[in-house]
Amino acid sequence: MQRWLKSRRFSITAGLGLVLVAALVIGAVSVLGGDDESKGHVTEDPYPDNENFHTFANADPFAGGAPMKVNFEAKPFNQTGDVKYFWRFDDGTTSREQNPSHSFTQPGTYSVYLDSRDESGSRDRITLVLGAWPAKIWETSERRRLTRAEQLNAIRAQTKRTAARHARLKAEGKRDLIEPPPTAIGPPPEGQAQE
Repeated sequence: MQRWLKSRRFSITAGLGLVLVAALVIGAVSVLGGDDESKGHVTEDPYPDNENFHTFANADPFAGGAPMKVNFEAKPFNQTGDVKYFWRFDDGTTSREQNPSHSFTQPGTYSVYLDSRDESGSRDRITLVLGAWPAKIWETSERRRLTRAEQLNAIRAQTKRTAARHARLKAEGKRDLIEPPPTAIGPPPEGQAQE
């Protein structure tokens, strides 16, 4: 009986989680909506009540098999003059483009930071979390639902890969490329990794 309750509780929790994910996806689709040409692109301010400078960021796709090529998009709102961008891809690389593309060659979870600053000095930071999965796991998950054991093993392996990548980057002195200081919101000046 206790085992049934545990599995039932897990099913209910998983079901509620799926409902929440579905609501988030529906919300994101409605925010990113538009005509067929602009699908997936931000056309209107998703936070119209925010009168301050802010940036909206998007990634396409958010998950996939490694290597995974991702197209990023940044859209500023309520800016003064030009906006500077600084993307940290959580693998030791960066970009100053507004809408860069980046390939995640190794499986892992990536926290991608976008810092932006307008000419008045107003700043914003957005964090996107992406998952580049081993190709075999990703392909299997597209054909059938992974078992609970497969899901847990994949998540454990993903966590280990991410921790190992972070340890390597920290040892190389690139900590600020994976964990930007909270006081350094906004892109650093040209030629500097951090302000």
